[in-house]
Amino acid sequence: MLDQAAARNVYDRLERMELHTMLASEPDASHDLVVAADVFVYVGRLDEIAAQTRRVLRTDGLFVFSVESLDALMPVTTRDEFKLMPTGRYAHGAAYVRSLATAHGFDVLHLEGTHGRLDKGQDHEHYLVLLRRRGN
Repeated sequence: MLDQAAARNVYDRLERMELHTMLASEPDASHDLVVAADVFVYVGRLDEIAAQTRRVLRTDGLFVFSVESLDALMPVTTRDEFKLMPTGRYAHGAAYVRSLATAHGFDVLHLEGTHGRLDKGQDHEHYLVLLRRRGN
């Protein structure tokens, strides 16, 4: 995928490293926008990512991401904030996303269910999320 992205010659920078490491290497308040599309299906607990993303965003910076909807797959209990599904991907509940935002200094601007993935003929519901970093 990186080779294909590089061939397009439209990116200022492409990195191949673990997500936590990459975020930790970025300077404080150095970005206006962080986007993670179809990434968090491979991550369960998102607290460290949210904390690091808040750190690298400037005040009012935006964090846009998608997660597979746990709510669309099963009733969510307080213990089921996220769950590893038989597909090998994680799904996250809307309540978890909202509490994650609040706990890490973000305002939820948008959280909407949408069709995100067609896998073996089955449509998987996702949430499209837009958060804004609150000031210090």
